[in-house]
Amino acid sequence: MLDSVASKAIAREESVLVIDPKGERDCRDSLKRRCEAVGQPERFTMLDPSDPADSIRISPLSHYTRATELAIRIAGLSASAQVEDDPLTCFATLVLTSIINGMLLVGETPTLVAVNRAMTHHGAQALLERALVTWCRRYVANWPARAGAYIGNAAPGKATVDALVRFYREQAGEQARCPELDHLLSVFEHDPEHMRKMTAPLMSVLASLTDADIGPLLSPDPHDGGEIGDLARLIDNAGVFYIRIDTPSEPTTGAAIAALMLADLTALVRQRRDASLPDTPINVLVDPATVNPAMMRSLDKARGAGIRVRFDA
Repeated sequence: MLDSVASKAIAREESVLVIDPKGERDCRDSLKRRCEAVGQPERFTMLDPSDPADSIRISPLSHYTRATELAIRIAGLSASAQVEDDPLTCFATLVLTSIINGMLLVGETPTLVAVNRAMTHHGAQALLERALVTWCRRYVANWPARAGAYIGNAAPGKATVDALVRFYREQAGEQARCPELDHLLSVFEHDPEHMRKMTAPLMSVLASLTDADIGPLLSPDPHDGGEIGDLARLIDNAGVFYIRIDTPSEPTTGAAIAALMLADLTALVRQRRDASLPDTPINVLVDPATVNPAMMRSLDKARGAGIRVRFDA
């Protein structure tokens, strides 16, 4: 049934996103053939962690309006997020918001790999040091000399960060206080053991999304010269995007990939609508066996944004 619906949408030159939980080659090959049959083979792209050589690289954190939006998107992947107002999820959302705002402060593009790294104590320390230096450059004249009086002969690492923190707190007047930096400080200074316990469900999911195989696909490096996919181009070019998630063998990871992609697509559609761009038909085709609570939340939001969602086996 999915093949028939997809074929008709392709013939109408509409965008199609197919989420395949079984990894059936027939489904992928059928979509490719339909694009070739209408003389537009370039419309087909796929995200397939089992076939990285032929898979597109694309970040599911590309479209958003605020750091909180990304934080909620990521925190919602953990098993604990299935419980409404779950304290672990609420805590993880606050931490993620602080970290993502810190990345934006220093000019770093949020990716799953970068977020996962910054969620560790060592990674948070490195991000905090960069944020402190960014603040100094913006607000403190001759900051290397002035901060040097605090740093002295401190060893690189935590001692230097502690010195910069003292400098910030003693030298920043009310006009120069930086909320993003203050929140990042609270994450860094939080008890590490308590932080690990409170974020354990989330870290488990992040680990699976940033491993050696999947990490480069979902957190592409813009400096390696390879092509990076973009959902905006998918819509503009009436693209056909096949996502293989192999739910039977990797249920948590597969569903998380699908939920993230759907959330990113929904955010993009809303951005386009806010910018008064023309509505473009977008069809999401999904096997109901794939759907878990995180995916269902993403699908509900997608429908609310006007995306056509079709459930068929």
